[in-house]
Amino acid sequence: MYETLEAIGQVAIGVAGFSGVIVFLQERDNVADFRLRSLISLAAEVIFFSFLPPLLSLVVAQEWKVAALIYAVVHAGQIVWSFVNYRGLDADRSAGYIPLDNVLMGIGALFSVALVACALLAPVNITQFGYTALLLWALGIAGVQFIRIVLRRRWNDGT
Repeated sequence: MYETLEAIGQVAIGVAGFSGVIVFLQERDNVADFRLRSLISLAAEVIFFSFLPPLLSLVVAQEWKVAALIYAVVHAGQIVWSFVNYRGLDADRSAGYIPLDNVLMGIGALFSVALVACALLAPVNITQFGYTALLLWALGIAGVQFIRIVLRRRWNDGT
């Protein structure tokens, strides 16, 4: 299972690296800046938490359950940060930015609650599955933010 987490962490490093290309090649506004910060923070979250269970296994016996509880709390904090920061933007409401982001944040919150339930009530193999699913969810959202930044530039350029 640790090999899967390592692969997820490596993909997150790649996504974070590509965000550097965006910084230099694109003119940004408040919405693009929010998406870029979200992309980088989600990628960093995935990188850190993909390596946490192997590190915790050196210290505690229930590394998956401890890691899952920590990750659920941090991911919930990420959702609150996203919600608070996005509400302050002057986004183009006709483009549908706010509804999609609210849906993604809501699903992420449900994943966090489910991960807490898995960590407290479920066997370790179910907790491992929930932990990996939340990592993949966060990585997917980082990818969505990357695509939305790139496509927004393309649409604004008229190409």
